[in-house]
Amino acid sequence: MGKLGTPEIILILIVAIAVFGPSQLPKLGKMAGNAMGSLKRQMNEMEAEWEAEEEAEKAAKKAKTEEAEAKKVAEAASIEETVEPAAETPKEAVAEEKQEELTKTAEAVEAAAEEPA
Repeated sequence: MGKLGTPEIILILIVAIAVFGPSQLPKLGKMAGNAMGSLKRQMNEMEAEWEAEEEAEKAAKKAKTEEAEAKKVAEAASIEETVEPAAETPKEAVAEEKQEELTKTAEAVEAAAEEPA
């Protein structure tokens, strides 16, 4: 599409005056401005929603990865426990704490994803 120059704008104004009359042009301009403002607001809202959904997906993916890592740590701790049936080791306590923390994070992310935007 080409750019609108001065001659094109003058031609559009002459046609608008001929079709709508000079008394209707201010109302028409106001309606066009309101429509453009409304469109811009809607576009901004859609963009904000899209970004929020992306952030929620990233958080869910991160929580899932951390949960998988915590499971690996917990499995490693349970293997160590079978080899060494002593009292709870610091590694096992850390693994349990990490597992609980990740479970809480995953639940929070799921709850946030279920809430309507």
